[in-house]
Amino acid sequence: MKNILIAISIVAVLALFFVVALRQGPRPPTLAERLDAQHKQAAQQAQIVQWKQALLKNGVMTRIDCQAHEVQADGLAWGLLTVNVKREAVQALSTVCKTETGYGRIAVIHNRSGRKLAEYSGYSAIELY
Repeated sequence: MKNILIAISIVAVLALFFVVALRQGPRPPTLAERLDAQHKQAAQQAQIVQWKQALLKNGVMTRIDCQAHEVQADGLAWGLLTVNVKREAVQALSTVCKTETGYGRIAVIHNRSGRKLAEYSGYSAIELY
């Protein structure tokens, strides 16, 4: 009988420790973990800047505005691209803007006429016009 009471007491104490541990929640990140996260975020931001510069450098894209989910493209240069290259460019633009804003939706418009050249919602197929 005495052994049963001791076993019940041990189980009760373990259950109490378990409940206390659950209430405390996850431990806060350590300084090393916070610095690592900041370093990764800074590297990601630098990569976004490089991607934007590369897309603007070749002259096809004239303006990238991820906040408005809009990219202006030179119509003549866009028309010379193959369908596969256009799709890859729209996908890359979507990735850049998704990293920056959280949404992959993007529309490519003609920089002079405002006509829509391509559109991608981030979920459906890329539409080329």
